[in-house]
Amino acid sequence: FSPPLQLPSPESLSDEEIHKQLWEAIQTLASKRIYLDFTDHLSDRQLFCIVKRDILTSYEKMVDLPSHTLSFNCAPPDDDPDVWLRYYASEEERHGWEEETGQPLPPFQPSPFPRNLPKSSA
Repeated sequence: FSPPLQLPSPESLSDEEIHKQLWEAIQTLASKRIYLDFTDHLSDRQLFCIVKRDILTSYEKMVDLPSHTLSFNCAPPDDDPDVWLRYYASEEERHGWEEETGQPLPPFQPSPFPRNLPKSSA
């Protein structure tokens, strides 16, 4: 990014400032074809921290090819299957996981922080 996209420390920001800065960062990332997926289980502050700590420091985001988009999965099923199963997995995926692992499913829940984020048009 030019100028570099830098976010302040989340500890220094109010919830309102976090929300504003987060959405500015999301729009800036989308302008470079970088998108966030599966964020609706995270508060604005939690997502802000992920963007600051994991996404802005990622080397993958530095690839700038005209037809290339980059999506960051903020709820990878391998990292925390409970979150993925609880908020994002389809019924078919939930039952497949249950059959494969033999573990009980967490109850399905609506996402606590629904967002309408920019999406790739590809």
